Amino acid sequence: MRADAQENRQEILATARTMIIEKGPHFSMRSLAAAAGVGIATLLRHFPSKTDLIIAIGAENAAILNDLVEKTLENWDDNPQTALYEFCSTLAKFRISAMAVAMGDSDIVAELYPTAQGKEIINSIYTPLKKIVDKAHETNLIDTSIDHIHFHLGLVTVTRPLALFVQELAPDYQDWLLTTYLTGIRPQNKVNAKNKSVC
Repeated sequence: MRADAQENRQEILATARTMIIEKGPHFSMRSLAAAAGVGIATLLRHFPSKTDLIIAIGAENAAILNDLVEKTLENWDDNPQTALYEFCSTLAKFRISAMAVAMGDSDIVAELYPTAQGKEIINSIYTPLKKIVDKAHETNLIDTSIDHIHFHLGLVTVTRPLALFVQELAPDYQDWLLTTYLTGIRPQNKVNAKNKSVC
């Protein structure tokens, strides 16, 4: 792919991600082309349908997540608790969880999920995520009763975008939510021991 074509593709994907997060998935391909600064023919050459676009975004999310997981595991042993927090915090900044929330009512996702291609996308996201949860199980940071799917769904909930007035009212609220969540999913004997030491 030529450099300019690759740049157009990345601009389309970046713009689509922003539009999905801010407005939901129900936008026209023509409005996406205009927002990305490309012609509709260019957009359709890269992504003939919105389904193709969603699949490409899913693949990009999986690549971002896989890279983040590998970097996190490389530094895990230095400070496991910090590594887990920074992983979750960085994942939230990539807004992958925000996209998952926004795409929840998409007919395309509902139709794509049961297919082999849809399941492949889901597996490409959950396979690297399971590595993090398995490591957190080993280091007593996540209770073993919590699997990677429940961990991710909880993470989606606590890192979903907050209303602007909430961000202004309590700028640290998102971090507080994340810290509270990670504390709550630790093995209970570990949490109880910590609480007793404070009393």
